[in-house]
Amino acid sequence: MIAAIASVGLTLWLGALPAHPDPDDLTQAASAPKDGPLLDARKAIDREDWDEAADKFRAFLDGHPNAPQAPEARFWAGFCLVKLDENEEAVEMLQPFTDALAGDKWADDALLQIGKAYRSLGKESDALASWKRHLEKYPQSVWRAEVMLSMIDMLFHAADLTGCLAYCRQLTEEVHNRDSTTEARYVGAYCLNALRKFEESEAWTDRLFDPESPMEEAWRRLLGAQRDLLRGQIDSALNTMNSIANDFPDLDLEERQDLLLKTSYLLRVNGRADRACELIQAEILLSSGRPEDDVDSLLDELESSFGGGRRADFLTALGRLSVDPKAPVVVRVAARDHHAQALTDDEHPEKAEAMLRESLAVETAEFPRCRAALKLSDILAGNLDRRADAIKLLDQIRANLKRRDLGNELHEAADRYRKQVDGDGQ
Repeated sequence: MIAAIASVGLTLWLGALPAHPDPDDLTQAASAPKDGPLLDARKAIDREDWDEAADKFRAFLDGHPNAPQAPEARFWAGFCLVKLDENEEAVEMLQPFTDALAGDKWADDALLQIGKAYRSLGKESDALASWKRHLEKYPQSVWRAEVMLSMIDMLFHAADLTGCLAYCRQLTEEVHNRDSTTEARYVGAYCLNALRKFEESEAWTDRLFDPESPMEEAWRRLLGAQRDLLRGQIDSALNTMNSIANDFPDLDLEERQDLLLKTSYLLRVNGRADRACELIQAEILLSSGRPEDDVDSLLDELESSFGGGRRADFLTALGRLSVDPKAPVVVRVAARDHHAQALTDDEHPEKAEAMLRESLAVETAEFPRCRAALKLSDILAGNLDRRADAIKLLDQIRANLKRRDLGNELHEAADRYRKQVDGDGQ
């Protein structure tokens, strides 16, 4: 059952990450120099310009391999490479932190990043070994909880429920900040249910869930529905899942989304994918005020609910959402982007291009028009011979804009393609 979940991270079905500080942000904030030879490189990180930052850190490292700042430059170069999904190079860059630089202040974070790189490469045993090494060697590391959450996520997706549960237990025992254990508390109860340890699951929720929290009480109800599904009490489970979101009206938009993603997941992995599709599509239409990242998560869940066997139905649903006049603009734009990307992934870039050009021909509002241009330019630039067309398109759209922020976004994209063209010509 667990293997059916798409490998997109716990946050897509558990909802938003808890309110504990993001490790990347902590690292950057804790070490950002106010001056020095790495300042320009760190400024590129602050802009999330990972390419430029990686180049600057590597250049410093090549020119000053024995400088006091060399380990810092090595770490940040590897960090940027992980961000760029250049994972083999990232592992090579960070490997010294496992031996020669194991005593360096950057070594614990480096092991976290090495694990991420290995996981992206599909080398899950190596990722697990890196994270286990971290837990053993750096018991006081600020990244310890993040490492265990990464292990929980990976083991869950690998259907190693026993291993996943063990780290859920360890994290909830070691860390008493509730916000930092959100995923572990829910996933631990889920794993206990899936292992048919129902009484232990109920005791877990009694001990670790806050009865004063509407969100956690909603989770408790959903986990009860999971037990009903596993016991074969289908009607009871479906009735609970049909009503659960409306039974907790005090949930904010983020909490409601978290709950619906969990519900959808339970439905689809228990043979009720059609109901999951209906649930998510109805929720997407209520997304006025949602940030686009959350709409993207709902669309990703919708794709998982349709599954590979109903790809055409998923594309049809995206096409409907992208032109539905009742849908919020953020939904129409996100659905169109997903539709174009899905067509491109299915090796039909010409269909994606035609759809986006049609949108540009009829769309007058600046935001959706710019997004169509950005997506179309991305598709065009995927063909080496059409990068000049991508640049021309972006420059044309930008020339008629009133919104400076959108113009800057188009300008940055065009400059990125210009650099690629220049690099190809050298």
